Amino acid sequence: MIRFWADHIATDTNVEQRIEIHDNGFNGTAQKMKGTGSDWMSFSHSKIDPQDPFGNPLQKGNLKVKLWIRNQQERDLLDNILAASDQRFKMRYVVDGNDEWEGFLLPDLSSYSEDNPSQATFTEKILVSLRGLIMILLVQLP
Repeated sequence: MIRFWADHIATDTNVEQRIEIHDNGFNGTAQKMKGTGSDWMSFSHSKIDPQDPFGNPLQKGNLKVKLWIRNQQERDLLDNILAASDQRFKMRYVVDGNDEWEGFLLPDLSSYSEDNPSQATFTEKILVSLRGLIMILLVQLP
């Protein structure tokens, strides 16, 4: 379930970018957080060549989000993330209402500052072997 979210609408393109933090142990109302500035979010991933999809069998992705920690609920989220297992929290990157990317938020790659208000940086990294996925799918077919 969505626990927190942050968004931004680009003034030049009118494209909405939204980051959602999902918590599989949360059953409340989602709250909006605020990005730390123009570089509050970065996203990159490998491109698959449609002519040669197995030419680069390892696909990498990285989503990094910088958010202000301004109140106790946001501080509780940070504390929960830092103490959580690797599969409790997910981050989802949504562009104009369409899911662009989703992955587990990694507590070991999360950081924060002790300023007031403090900043938290959350990161998810994904490394997928296309050959491994295809092999798994083939094994599961009847």
